[in-house]
Amino acid sequence: MNLENFGILQAELRSKRGIARAELAEFIQKDPSYIRRIEIENYVPPFETCELISEKLKLTEEEKLIFFREAFFKRIDSNINFYKVISALESKAHSEIALAKNADFKVKILSGSEWKCACNYFLNWQIKDDRFLLSPQVTQAAEQFLKRVLQDLELDCHLIAITPTDINLIVEITPNYKIDDLVANLKTLCSGFLHTKFPDLGAPPDVWDQRVTISTIGSIQKSELPEELLQTLTQYKNVQLR
Repeated sequence: MNLENFGILQAELRSKRGIARAELAEFIQKDPSYIRRIEIENYVPPFETCELISEKLKLTEEEKLIFFREAFFKRIDSNINFYKVISALESKAHSEIALAKNADFKVKILSGSEWKCACNYFLNWQIKDDRFLLSPQVTQAAEQFLKRVLQDLELDCHLIAITPTDINLIVEITPNYKIDDLVANLKTLCSGFLHTKFPDLGAPPDVWDQRVTISTIGSIQKSELPEELLQTLTQYKNVQLR
């Protein structure tokens, strides 16, 4: 199978998943790098395929969890290239260099007592100094700040995944809590935090404010969650599945 046959594979992935998995497995064996070049819009591989890809790429358990979660979040945000997570996991050093020119720091927040609403929180900035190249210092500080803010807002949350470019949080929101209020609070607080915490990046508060954008991205029902992810989420203290 070559790139000219990709349309056939794409169709089979959508309509005949069993056959597609067999063909995909055979092709990955011949050329593991091929899977990293695949882009399938609005398609989420079944978890069996995720397992197959994880095995072929010899992902660690930690990387595998991140990969599975990325598959889940693809159900919410169709703009995520499902396979980008592969290249990021394959070579963290290489991916950090590639992302340094225009860092896209994403925080995904699932909200709602029955997973009925979700929002994507983006922090976008240009990294001008290699010392701040998606460093653990930046990632850890952002994670701690976000969790503290959410706790100050009396919202239960728990970190479920963290990579050099993503922080994934689940947040329980009461029925009378407006998602717009959460968005406004996070935008204002995080803009000030980034300016205060990382002044060497050279962005005054108003610039940080312009680089922080909020977008609402659809909804998801608890019944839509894959069983594998439900089992994973029940391990976390603050996640209430109803």
